[in-house]
Amino acid sequence: MMREPQIGWKVLVRGRESDGFADVASYREQDDRVEVRFHQSPVEARAEKVRVEDLVCEALPVQTRCYVRDGDAWRVGRIVASSEGLPGERQYYVQFPNDSRPRLLRETEFRIRSNAGTSDPVTTLAELAHETPYFFERRCRWIERYERYRDGAAGLTGLASSRVEIFAHQLEIVRRVLADPTIRYLLADEVGLGKTIEAGAIVRQLVLDLPRLRVRVLAPAVLVPQWLHELKTRFALGGVPVLSFEQFNTLEQAKDSTDLLVIDEAHRLVAQASHTSHAFVRLAALCHPTRTRHLLLLSGTPVLHRESELLALLHLLDPDVYRLGESESFSRRLARREPIGSAYAQLVRARTPALRLRAAMRLREAIPEDEAVARAVDRLATALAAKDEPGVERAADALSVHVSETYRIYRRLLRVRRATLVELGELAERRRVGPAEAAAHGTDGAHAWQALEEWRIRAAARTASAPAQDRQRAATLYWHLASAVAADRTALRDRGSRWSAEVPPEERALLAALLDVDDAVDDRRVEALLRALRARPGGVWVVFCGTAAACVSLRDALAVRWPGLGLYVVSAATQNAEAPLHAFRNGSGPRVLLADAVGEEGLNLQCADALLCWDLPADPMRLEQRIGRLDRRDRVRAFECGVVLSHADADLALDAAWYEVLRDGFDVFRRPIADLQLLMDRELDRLKICAFEGGPAALRAQIPAVRDAVRDERERVERDEAIDGLRLQRPGECPAWSRLDEVEAEEEELAEAMLDYARANMKLTVRNVRERGTIAVTSGDQAIVPASLLKSFQGLAGRQGTFVRGRALKEPSLDFLRPGHPLVDVFRAIAAHDERGQAFAMARWIPGLAEPLLIFRLGIDVELDLDTVACEAEALALDAVGRAGLLRLANTWRPSRWWEVWLAPDGSAADDTAVEHCDRPYDKARGDVNLGGDRVQVLAALVQPSSWRATCCRVASAALDAIQARREFQDAVATARREAAGHFEVLRARGRARAAAGLGDTTAAAELERAAALVDQLIAAPRLRIDVMGAYVLSGQRFRAP
Repeated sequence: MMREPQIGWKVLVRGRESDGFADVASYREQDDRVEVRFHQSPVEARAEKVRVEDLVCEALPVQTRCYVRDGDAWRVGRIVASSEGLPGERQYYVQFPNDSRPRLLRETEFRIRSNAGTSDPVTTLAELAHETPYFFERRCRWIERYERYRDGAAGLTGLASSRVEIFAHQLEIVRRVLADPTIRYLLADEVGLGKTIEAGAIVRQLVLDLPRLRVRVLAPAVLVPQWLHELKTRFALGGVPVLSFEQFNTLEQAKDSTDLLVIDEAHRLVAQASHTSHAFVRLAALCHPTRTRHLLLLSGTPVLHRESELLALLHLLDPDVYRLGESESFSRRLARREPIGSAYAQLVRARTPALRLRAAMRLREAIPEDEAVARAVDRLATALAAKDEPGVERAADALSVHVSETYRIYRRLLRVRRATLVELGELAERRRVGPAEAAAHGTDGAHAWQALEEWRIRAAARTASAPAQDRQRAATLYWHLASAVAADRTALRDRGSRWSAEVPPEERALLAALLDVDDAVDDRRVEALLRALRARPGGVWVVFCGTAAACVSLRDALAVRWPGLGLYVVSAATQNAEAPLHAFRNGSGPRVLLADAVGEEGLNLQCADALLCWDLPADPMRLEQRIGRLDRRDRVRAFECGVVLSHADADLALDAAWYEVLRDGFDVFRRPIADLQLLMDRELDRLKICAFEGGPAALRAQIPAVRDAVRDERERVERDEAIDGLRLQRPGECPAWSRLDEVEAEEEELAEAMLDYARANMKLTVRNVRERGTIAVTSGDQAIVPASLLKSFQGLAGRQGTFVRGRALKEPSLDFLRPGHPLVDVFRAIAAHDERGQAFAMARWIPGLAEPLLIFRLGIDVELDLDTVACEAEALALDAVGRAGLLRLANTWRPSRWWEVWLAPDGSAADDTAVEHCDRPYDKARGDVNLGGDRVQVLAALVQPSSWRATCCRVASAALDAIQARREFQDAVATARREAAGHFEVLRARGRARAAAGLGDTTAAAELERAAALVDQLIAAPRLRIDVMGAYVLSGQRFRAP
């Protein structure tokens, strides 16, 4: 049981140990409480009444900062050891600056620095508790570098500190999402452009902002290991749970709500069930804003032309606006956009001023009710009349941005098209078509195809006059049989009887000859695959097969023929896909991954050198998904896409004919076809009928028609889909990207500032191996940081890290050091908490100076703080994520963060010459002297001790007034308010236009007005906080330190 607490004892409060030690300031009162004080400085403290039973008496940790009164001043020391004192009393050895040995003090003779709150440098200097300017300069340089990087990254330290190569379109998407108080987005970039990276960066930022945020990820089972690996290695989010679609019940039955739910491959969930099915109703209930406040849906598969799936996805995001029972209204919304899309695509493609004006006028005709469009057209026409080509270009760009942002089918649908990135020069096409390998001519292969051809001719004649439905059914059977003959003869055995039952008795004999074909893996095709592998450089290959059984059979056949070849299978039959995927990605030597349809979506396989198809899917979009596993955004080298055919005769073997259609008609091996989904829906049935009725030769004859259809479809898609794609700037023309790129190039300066601060101010041990670009920081025996502050550092001590992004990408074992990394943020937090460097005084010898001068230097931090507009923020009913998003948006326009003021003791501006003398680094070799400790009496020669506190307070008040009166500051605030107002006015115009077009919702306008007013209030009245205050004594006589 604790003894009766005494005044001056140092205690912890149970349950609030993170606040650090407090001083007991009163004896026990009648309610069994005592007053304790959490000191932020010698004279600043937060007083609280706590129950005696909650007090915990423990020994103070070494390096705890303490304050001892010494006449009119305070001396700042640090505890270096404890000692046994009188019974019930603790004693400590306290080391003071410039003392040769520590002093032994009772705990009641000093005050201690708690962990609660930050100190006020004005009070610290006023109470003469300041320290050396040596600490100030390194602290100031570290904070300036940290905040410069943070501002350059637009506050997106989650993205900036992720172990990824950042691209401009990803920065734009992450910035948009995180600046929105409501995060309910559909990330719909085309395959391979980095949706997972975007989602991971968003989650990482939110977790950095709100460590207790409840985040869950839902993904197809095969992608769960990949998600876990990416979250852990790229985003340091190893604790985020990732559940498979099959574990939906676990998520649904979770007792706590989910703050943010991420659903990958979301189109799979909505495509698997009708809108009225029990499964979809449960999914919609889980995603409803009342259950899950924030939602990210990821889908690289185009659904913009599949109205039912698109409506379902949008319903999950915004159930009040996109109602499932209003599909006809939704169809009309989409139809209204067609003339807009046509004119918009014309505007985007226009290369001359006259063509731009013509396209702009078409837009005005398509949406006459949109006032913003009318004004933009007038500006464009005026610029054209004045022969102002830059003015024409600016007006056309502004018009295209307005139309794209306004008439997107859903304002929170973010889609980047590969063609856009190629046009901007941010992406190069990496896929190459490789030569097809065909099995050598043999009797088995030819016999099977000839048997199938005989049945096809008979069946086509039988169904020539039959209803279309019967012909389609027969054509589908033909394709199933052809696929089995080409690549999966075990299917002939397993499903042969069922297929035979689908044809009349007189045709079954023909099928019997086909079904009698040996179902073993065709040796000639295996040899063809081996030739294809050995002909392609690299040694890391992916081979897609039609079924899990085909994967296993092919693996066994390759193992016999190529001993030592690494063989890994990921299929529907694989119990744990993580192990083979990890071995394939990280192995050495030649190796092959064999995958069926399970591996076609979501997997990152850019480590592979080439892709080969053992089978050719009847749906080209499946082939596109396969190629997309290698064709990722961060791929740097080209790769070949090849196939292994069962027979070289394209007039006999359907797979050979289909390959030519895919290669020369759809051009799938050279160019992505994600934009051709609607064409596929229309053409595939027709092509199947054509092949069934006329055989492989008839299918090949369709190549010119397919090529023309692809060209026409791409023109149509350009018209319709252009609106929904993000309007991106070239990286060099994007201000946000330019700022990030600039601070990224300053990684060495950031590293030096942090390491210098760690060495000088905290006396930590730093190992900096420049030639390797790696560093490590340990506490060592000389560290002068309180143990309580180093708790979060201990787990990071000694770990190898690097500030070089390229090195971090190559060596995952290294910590990647950026603002947002725990080590970097710990040092920034210590700089904010530790008052060393926040207040200082020094003397400087200026030869020839007639009279001594006292000059004050104040550094003022400008912050936007939601607490200053708490009532208005409450009206928006935002949660913690929403408040962080709104503040991040307002900070887009915040005036410069750091302002400096130089003042005389009376609060007037200091003389420029005097400022120039002061504004040099502290240098003892040139006679500079620290006026801390015993030397504070020097200040008394210039300011009466009795008025020193008042002088410091007067100067501090004058500094704040001077900043607010400074023309540059007023202009910065006015510019920020004007830019923010312009941003919201643009959003209002878009909202009005969307409402007129039937695309808006009634609540968005009211929310927008409240957000606009709140942001304006934040910017108009930023919080000014004095972060640094120092005093310079300039004298013509050299000062002799005692």
